[in-house]
Amino acid sequence: MALDDPTLLVNVLTRDLRAMTQERDDLLQKLDQLQRATHSRSRSNSRTQELESANAALQCQLLETETELKQARETAYERLNENVELRNRRARVKRDLQSTSAKLAEAEKTIMELEAKNEEKIKEMEKIILATRDELASER
Repeated sequence: MALDDPTLLVNVLTRDLRAMTQERDDLLQKLDQLQRATHSRSRSNSRTQELESANAALQCQLLETETELKQARETAYERLNENVELRNRRARVKRDLQSTSAKLAEAEKTIMELEAKNEEKIKEMEKIILATRDELASER
């Protein structure tokens, strides 16, 4: 190659310049693609971090909710047990009341019978007193 020829030298330099320009454009294009990919990856990483943060917050809420649910369940079981105890106590009180009512009715019946017997005895005593008074009056 004769680089002494100015036209040939200009042509070679022009060709090299075009090749270098093309290479530069290709590199710029690759750089742009890498920047977009990096930006996209950065956004993706940022979004991933946001999602991980949101996920962590939701897991905390879930844990709190599960704890509250467990406490509510325990409270419900305690109240249920209290209600069962109250029902059993009411049933015992009702049985005791019925038993007491039956005993009271029996006692009232006995009292009425005794009062009737007492009335008869009082009448007998009055008859005896009257008869005794009459006897005493006739002896005088």
